[in-house]
Amino acid sequence: MFSFKTLFFVLIFIVLLVLNLCIGTINIPFLSFLSIFYQGTTGNADFDILLLEFRLPRVLGAIAAGASLAVAGVLMQTWFRNILAEPSILGITAGGSLGVAVLTLGSGWGIWVSWDLLGSIGISIASIIGAALVLGILSLFYLYFRQGNLLLLVGILLGQLIMAIVGIWQYFSHPEKVQEYLRWTMGSLDGLTLMQSFTLLILAFVGVIGSFIKSKMLNIWYLGDDYAQSLGYATRKDKMLILLLVSCLAGGVTAFCGPIGFVGIMVPHLIRYFYQTAQHQILLPYSAFLGSILLLFCGGISHWINISLPINAITAILGIPISLWILINKK
Repeated sequence: MFSFKTLFFVLIFIVLLVLNLCIGTINIPFLSFLSIFYQGTTGNADFDILLLEFRLPRVLGAIAAGASLAVAGVLMQTWFRNILAEPSILGITAGGSLGVAVLTLGSGWGIWVSWDLLGSIGISIASIIGAALVLGILSLFYLYFRQGNLLLLVGILLGQLIMAIVGIWQYFSHPEKVQEYLRWTMGSLDGLTLMQSFTLLILAFVGVIGSFIKSKMLNIWYLGDDYAQSLGYATRKDKMLILLLVSCLAGGVTAFCGPIGFVGIMVPHLIRYFYQTAQHQILLPYSAFLGSILLLFCGGISHWINISLPINAITAILGIPISLWILINKK
């Protein structure tokens, strides 16, 4: 479905990509930026270091995180058939935060892990396990209630319970660990290394491709469990696959970038509104693309105004009005 809207999104993506790479506390001239494509260098060693070690990892991380959260939102809204389902609302992000807290705030057996490759892998695994645990609990409640609205309430309560446990944990932890953990909970794309960004891109690629392969199943699943089961879908194996995909997508982003909310709500509904479709063959790739655009914009704001703002706060400022619009529009 290539259209004028799609072309517009592509142009916005390219513009935001260039702005994120060129503009910041130190601006890189556009001609110097272009020279890296045909000379392999900007002609300035400081600019090369700034681009390759700081800005490029941040941009790649924004692309991967935005795509991951948007696709996770699509999967959860389809699975639970609830228009407000997304990782942060249903406590999935809180579960990822708990996994990181277990690894970083534990007393005695818990170890503060440095953000090198080994530490990143350990933290990502812990976050994915925490997210999968919460999603598994939600799945059990869904089998009991069979109502998306009640599940939304359960997810909110579960998320609050987890954050209360983490809060008590912080109270008894070492101040230095608490300070680092609190900084992580604000959400940030800064500090990502190139290896971490590539790891996040791999997780995003696997999650998005795996979801797209199952797009036909998701279309049928959206019509209800009974109908899907009559056609041989919505089996335990299918549910476990979606659980794994959502856990990898949301848990990976939470591990590397901290908790980032509202992307999974905003993007799928915006795509449905722009393209007037609920077909997952269109919804999934376009949501991934728009999610990347959204996080490129949010991630760039703090650098363009030279004020380091938590990305979680920026996505909330954008996401809350859009979520209210969704509620009003859907009645």
